[in-house]
Amino acid sequence: MKPFTVHTLETAPAKSRASLEALKASIGMIPNMAATMAESPALLDVFVAMRNRFGQADFTPLEQEMILLAAAVENGCTYCAAVHSTLALHHGAPKEAVVDVREGGVPAEPRLKVLASTTRALTRGRGAITAADVAQAERAGLTRSMVLDICLGIAVGSLVSLIDHLVPETPLDAAFEAQAWSPPD
Repeated sequence: MKPFTVHTLETAPAKSRASLEALKASIGMIPNMAATMAESPALLDVFVAMRNRFGQADFTPLEQEMILLAAAVENGCTYCAAVHSTLALHHGAPKEAVVDVREGGVPAEPRLKVLASTTRALTRGRGAITAADVAQAERAGLTRSMVLDICLGIAVGSLVSLIDHLVPETPLDAAFEAQAWSPPD
C-alpha cells in the first residue's frame, strides 16, 4: 500500500487548507496527525470542529487534556497519548498524575481521578456505564452536562485513534517526542 502523505499547507488539498491554517493559528503548529488527516477535507473539518467544541465544554484546559489522555490510553493511541501527556503537563498536571493515567490508573487528585475514571468507564463500556458511575461523577462535582461532554472528548480522541491505527507510520512531532508512549504488552 502506498503510504499516506503528511501534508503541508502547500501540498494539502485546497479544501483542507483553511482547517490546517486554523489549527496552526490556534496551537502554533500543524500536528503531523492533522496533516495526515488533510487528505480528507471532510475528516479534517470534522476533527477541527469537534476539537473546538470540546474546548468550549465546562472543563479547564488541564481537565480536557486528562480526559483526552485517558481516552488515548484506553484506545491504545500512541500518538494521542504523547500529545495529551505533553499538553497536560503544559497545563500544570502533576507528573505523577500523567504517569498514573499512562500506566492505566487514575490520578490521586479527586477531580482528575473522577474525570479519568469516568472517561475510562465510558470508553471501555462504549458509553454503557452504571448509575453508580454517574452518581460518583456527580458527587465529585460533575454535572450531567459534563458527563455528556466527556463523551464528546472521547469522540474527538477516538477519531484520532482510528487514524493512528490506520496510519501508524505518522511520525510523532518533535514537540511531543519527550512523552512518547506505547501500550503495555
